[in-house]
Parts: sequence; structure tokens; C-alpha cells
Amino acid sequence: MSVPVTSNRTEPTRTSTGKWDCHIREAILAVGTIGPETPCRDVFDMLTENPDFPAVAIVEGDNAVIGVITRNTCIGTLSKPLLLDLYAKRPIRQLMTGALTIDGATTLDAATDLIARQHPQALIDGFIVVDNGDRYAGVVSPQGLLSLNIEQSRRRAQQMREAQDDIIRQKRETEAAREHLGNLLDSSGQGFLSFGADLVVDPLHSAACATMLGCPPGGKDLAGLLFLDDPAAADLLRSIVGKVFAETHPVMRDILLSLLPEEVALGERVLRVEYRPLDGRQMMLVLTDNTERRRLERAVEAERKHLEMIVAAVSHSRDFFDTVEDFRRFVAPNLAKLVAQASPPKVILDEVYREIHTYKGLFNQFSFEKLSAALHQIEGRLAALRPLDERLTIDKIVDATTSLELDAVLDADLEIIADSLGPAFIEGRTTVSLSADQALRLERLATSLSEGASVDLAAAEIRTLLAELAAIRKVSLKTILASFDQAIAQVALRLGREVAPIVVLGDDVMVDPDAVRALQRSLVHVFRNAVAHGIEDADERLAAGKNEAGRITCRVASDGAAITIDIADDGRGIDVESLRRKMVSQGIYDRDQAAGLDDQHLVDMIFTDDISTAAEVSDIAGRGVGLAAVRSAVRQLGGTVGAVTSPGQGTRFVFSIPCRALTSKG
Repeated sequence: MSVPVTSNRTEPTRTSTGKWDCHIREAILAVGTIGPETPCRDVFDMLTENPDFPAVAIVEGDNAVIGVITRNTCIGTLSKPLLLDLYAKRPIRQLMTGALTIDGATTLDAATDLIARQHPQALIDGFIVVDNGDRYAGVVSPQGLLSLNIEQSRRRAQQMREAQDDIIRQKRETEAAREHLGNLLDSSGQGFLSFGADLVVDPLHSAACATMLGCPPGGKDLAGLLFLDDPAAADLLRSIVGKVFAETHPVMRDILLSLLPEEVALGERVLRVEYRPLDGRQMMLVLTDNTERRRLERAVEAERKHLEMIVAAVSHSRDFFDTVEDFRRFVAPNLAKLVAQASPPKVILDEVYREIHTYKGLFNQFSFEKLSAALHQIEGRLAALRPLDERLTIDKIVDATTSLELDAVLDADLEIIADSLGPAFIEGRTTVSLSADQALRLERLATSLSEGASVDLAAAEIRTLLAELAAIRKVSLKTILASFDQAIAQVALRLGREVAPIVVLGDDVMVDPDAVRALQRSLVHVFRNAVAHGIEDADERLAAGKNEAGRITCRVASDGAAITIDIADDGRGIDVESLRRKMVSQGIYDRDQAAGLDDQHLVDMIFTDDISTAAEVSDIAGRGVGLAAVRSAVRQLGGTVGAVTSPGQGTRFVFSIPCRALTSKG
């Protein structure tokens, strides 16, 4: 007979289902074990002496369970005197019953199911022997099973309460985190919203969205919110977003999204827009208010232009103020004289158009901000009159040119210079400068003349002084050409191209500033076109084996009878076939006539009104009037101008003008 075993209860463990389960070992009772040959009298005495034992397990060999004898069976049978004497010395295996053996690690639910299927009576009055592997661990009574079931129910109820508490806690934490995230997003100053393939904005969004979009966007159509006054842009958004949601490749989605505008103007607001796919069904939109940033950028750009204008006024003061004075004369009275001509309205329109286009280029060269914009606006209105043909009237031309008070706009730009350099700079613009030596020699001559002294005009000193005085107003033609370097640099910067400083070679020919002024004004078109149409982008030049910086070279020569000016760029040259197609598209020639034209004839057509090789009109080029203005100015001087082009090598403009036309005024 062995020593009674103790209870073997363990802590409950969580199963894969997430429940707290009891194991059968938790109901083990502290009972003894006996061998199968133990006399029945000894077992009877052990149960009598140990009233807490509900049963005794019968084991043999290496503590292997072979049966069980319950208290009720043993006491109930042997308590009768005759039976006790009969069984006293018999082995207990004669009274034992078979036992259902269950491993102690079995869960209560599994054990109950097993007992119900294999030994259902044990649930009522039998005992279940619990094995620890192949070794006896103890017994479990029906009452123990019931108690363990009650304990398991209690534990699961507790677990459910804890789970509910966890859910409530997690919900509160989630709500707090959500509120915190919302506060962060609201405090960021950016707008965050999401939408699906239908472009309907989800209800949740950051507070800034309502401010930026002018209303709470939840439930509204995003395309309508961003592009209320631009149906084409709204349709583009719908089309591209639909394709993005249908596209599975991330790179293709990014390419599609790159086609959408990065900025949107809503009233006075400028919003930067970022599209970020969240998953296959949602997309996030991030809005950033760029209004102040754009305002500062415009202010910085305006200040830069103001500084450029001031520098141009100081460094090229003569050309600067000559241009200003010429423009004032154009506005009144020259413009009035132009429209009062007896010529047909179409001819007058072309002349006015060329003048406006030329002055726009000149004032762009000197960085006039307001006047350049006003002239571009008038130029557009004049361009809109061209298709009128027979319906064109002088009154319509006058209305287009007088729609803005150009004198007042010019004064607004000049006021910037006066504020920086003082009114005296503007007022002293007609001053002619003498060197100290010239002033001294002129003073001596004036003193001699005032005293009545005779002056020998044949004297070398006097002849030199008179020659210098005669030429004091004249300017170097090479200097005039070099002054266009600023205009070239401005156009190159705007177009993202690199152009080396202009090179001027040849004779130092002195010309009368009044005589050369009209030609000088028109030359701005030649230099701007050289950059806009001729000089290639750096990548294109490198691919063609050229230096990445384009070059413009001028040469001046005089043989005493005529002055030759040669202006050449090393760009791509004129696209003759493009000109041929333009002749046909504009109805100047039919297809067969254009095909029969030689290349040089087509190149000469660039000096005709409305002919341009530009793909689109801009404030730099594309109107097709600049070179027509150049030809008109040259013809007024009795000269000629032509162009020679070589594909991939560049274009040369060659001017030939009588000397007398540029060296004297009158």
C-alpha cells in the first residue's frame, strides 16, 4: 500500500481559441494506491481509517493503473459480516472495476466529452483515473468534475469581463489617439482628406480643408471643389483618378498622377496639391496653402526686375532714356499720325502692331515690369483684330491702342528709378558729358572768342577740338550692338538656355544716335529671336557636338559708302520645311506652289508680317511681326537686310546701310 498523493492543481492556461480553460489535473483528489493482490480486508481498513478517500486506485508494475475500487463499492460490499469474512483474504482485484484513464493535461471540455462517449456512468458514480503520461497521478470524482466545470465557468466569465474592459480601454485609447492625431493634423495648417474612385470626399478631414476650399468638403465632389470654374480641368481629374484606381503598377500610378496640376488657384488662394494613393480603394489629398509663398516670390521677382531696371538706366542711360523719349513721342503724337493716315486699316494695323511689338521688346530689355505687361496686353488686342479683314475699322484700332493709359504706366515704372536714384537722375537724362581735357580746351577757345581774339581754324589743336565737338553726340555702333547683351541674357534665363556674352568685332563706326535710333529699336527682335528660335538647349547642343553655351557674334565694317552689320548665331538654323508648311497653312501659297519654292526664298519670308517659326505665341516671340519691323526700319534708311541659314550651324543676318543714313541726321 502506497502513501496517499496530494492534489495536483495548476494555474489555468489560455488555449488557441483565446479562452481560459481548466485541465482535468485540477480536480485530482489525494487518494492512495494499492496493488491488485492487496487483500480486501486491508483495503476495507484503509478506507475506514481514511474517510476522505472516496476511492483507491489499483496499480501494478511501474505504477500503471489497472482499475479502481470506490468507497461505496468496498464498504457497501464488505460491511456485511458474511461477505467480509468471505473476501477478507481475497485480492482486491476481484472487487475492482475498470477505470477510464485520462491524461492530466487534457482540458476539462475534452475530458468531459471523452467520458460521455466512453464511460458515461463515471459522470454519475464512477471515478476517472488521471494518468501523468503512463504513471498514475490521481483520481477525479463526478463531484470534482462538477466543481471544475463551475470554476471554469467562473474563470471564463471573469475573462469576458476583462475582455470587455480591454475593449472599452482600447476604444478609449483609440478615440484619444484619433483625437490627438486630428489635433496634430488640424494644427499642421495643411488640409488632409480622402476620397474614392467616385471622387466623393469622405466625411473625416482636417479643419484646414474647410478654410482652404471655402466649405466643409465631406460628401462633395472633389473635382467640383478644386475646379469649379474649369470644367476641362475637372474632367481631366476625373479621368486620371479613374485610371489610377484601375492601375495596379505603382510606377504607372505615379506617372498618371504626375499629369495632374500641382497647384490650384481658388479665388485669391493658391493651393499646392499632392495626391497619395492609400490602397486600392482610397486616395489621400494633401493641401498646402501657398498663397503667401507665391506672394513673396512675386515680390522678390518684382524687386529683382526693379534692380535690373535701375542698373540698366545707369549702365545704359543714353539708350535707356532715348527709348523712353521715343516711346513718349510714339504715344503722342506719332500714334495719332499713324492712325490718321489715308492708308487702308489693314496697313495701319500692321504698322501699329510692329511698333507696339518693338517697344515691348525694348522695355523688356530694360526690365520695365508694368509697361511691358501693358504693351503685351495691347498687342494681344491688336492681334485679335487681324482676322476682321473688311470689318476692320480705324476706330477699333484706336480703341485697342488707347485702352490703357500708356504714359501713366510708363511714369509708374520710372517712379521706381526716381525713388532709388532721385528725381535729378530722371531730369538730367539729356546731359552730354565732356572730359576734363575737352572742357579745358573749350573754355580756352570760348575765352579767346569773347576777348575778340582771332582763331586760326587751320590750327591742329582747334581742328581736333572742333572734330571732337562735332562727334560728341555720336555713339559707337559696336557699343550699340554690345548693349543688347542684357536682352540676350534675359531671354536665355527665361528659356533655361545658356548663351555666352555677345562678341562684337570689326570697325569702330561712329553713328548719329538720332539717325540710328529706329534701327537700334528694331534690332532687339534679331537678338531675342536668335535665343528663342536659334540657340538650342544645353542638352541638344552637347548631343550635336557643340559647346553647351550658345554664341552670338556681331561684325561691323564700313567702306565709306555703306556700313555692313553681320549678326550670327551658332544655333540650329531656320527650319525651312516648317516655313514651307506655314506658307500653306496661312494660305499664302498652295501646296504645289510651296513645294516649288527654293529654300532661300522661304528664308526671306521671315521678314513678312505674321510669319513665325515659333510653335506658340509668348511675350518673347511668336507674333510674326518682329523681323517685319526690322525690314521696315532698314528700308527707311535706304538699306537692305537678308538672312542666310545652315541647318545645325546657325543663322546670319546681314545688314547693308548707306553711311550717310547713319552718320548724320537730316
